[in-house]
Amino acid sequence: MAASYGTRMICEECQSEDGYYRNILKKLLCQSCIKLDKYTLVSKTNVKKDFFIKSELLVECRHYVGYHNHQPTTLYTLSDVLSHFCAIYNIPHDKHHICIKRQQLMDEFKVAREKRRELRLASKNRAAIKRQTDLIEALNKYQLEYDEKNRLCRSFVEGEVGFGVGVNITTTMDDIVHRMCQMKFLYDYCHMEYFLNKIQKKDEQSYEISIFRKYFGYKYGNAIYYILEKAEKMALDAYGCPSGSYPPHWGWLT
Repeated sequence: MAASYGTRMICEECQSEDGYYRNILKKLLCQSCIKLDKYTLVSKTNVKKDFFIKSELLVECRHYVGYHNHQPTTLYTLSDVLSHFCAIYNIPHDKHHICIKRQQLMDEFKVAREKRRELRLASKNRAAIKRQTDLIEALNKYQLEYDEKNRLCRSFVEGEVGFGVGVNITTTMDDIVHRMCQMKFLYDYCHMEYFLNKIQKKDEQSYEISIFRKYFGYKYGNAIYYILEKAEKMALDAYGCPSGSYPPHWGWLT
């Protein structure tokens, strides 16, 4: 019987006069009957997540097409899902056995997920140890010490890429070593600390710093990065390096 959505008519299940046309099911059902298992719709995603049934096992199962966020989604009735669930796992079709089996599967899934997490963590730790060892060896070649508190070293060991701001963005171990050489040059040869203190005192209330903090705050050390870049340029200019460039050879290696 054709009817527009929302039109109250006779419920096809209980024959009450509170039926509404359910567009997906193509049936007239009241508010009580729509909650029955044979009319309750479950998405394919929830079937796989809550009942641990793979997609290929649902091919022969009757399905409906609904829409979620304007995207088509495959739906199954709860009664069909439960029937398939009991058949797949060879259990009696009753609520007690279904609940027990679902809990068992959920517990097994949690154990397997925890094992995968532990394996990922172990793999991540092994990779971090290797990166740390490689970085220490690379720094030693330039007579530099590894400092686990240094953000460049720590970020590289932890597997971060593309950290830093402006022209000093680092992505590889060579970038880290090169930048560490630059920092040693700045602090040991160019009096970097003097210019840092000078900028912090001079620009504490400056317009540039106030605007920077207003939009970026102190998250991720953005304000510190800004001060460092400014102090770096001033230190290099004072040392006599043209256009903020560094010498082709590091003095402490000769």
